[in-house]
Amino acid sequence: MKKRNDIPSEQPKDSTSHKEIDLKEAKEAYAHFLNVIHLEDAVTDFDETASLSSDLLVQLTSSVHQSVPKLSLIKWHRSKEEDWVILDDIPFYSLCEHHFVPFFGTAKIEYRPSSVIAGLGGFIRLVDYFSKKPQLQERLTEEIGTTLVAQLKPLALRVTLRARQMCVELRGQPAITFETHFSYTSPLL
Repeated sequence: MKKRNDIPSEQPKDSTSHKEIDLKEAKEAYAHFLNVIHLEDAVTDFDETASLSSDLLVQLTSSVHQSVPKLSLIKWHRSKEEDWVILDDIPFYSLCEHHFVPFFGTAKIEYRPSSVIAGLGGFIRLVDYFSKKPQLQERLTEEIGTTLVAQLKPLALRVTLRARQMCVELRGQPAITFETHFSYTSPLL
């Protein structure tokens, strides 16, 4: 039986960027926005709504202030040229950059390892990281794919995201739901 050797890698840092987030100012700005569109009387506790909404928005865009996570790589000795690693149904939640409403779904990552494989949790962290900022489904898929190619250097890779777009469903016919699929396939390496 062949032994796997761990390859050291950097762990993600949760450091904020050079711009500090002022949560009090964010709450005040959100409250002002709700006043401008005349929703001050539409909610029971206006201050609480402004506070919770601004806090949630900061959380849903948190990766803007973080470094890209690094995968924990493990040396791999292929048994067959056709070996594939497949991770399916990785959930993600993101915000449409055009409307700031959610789109959500699942990611599927398929790759043919070259000389390394990665710890499974790293794939989940990467999907989550790229989801936690204003996004487009197409760009989200590509960012996950190009990062995986750069870190894993696989023989082949495909990332597919299936998502429901609330910016469409909330404005259209609410009884109609659909999923959009977008795939990134690595060029031949």
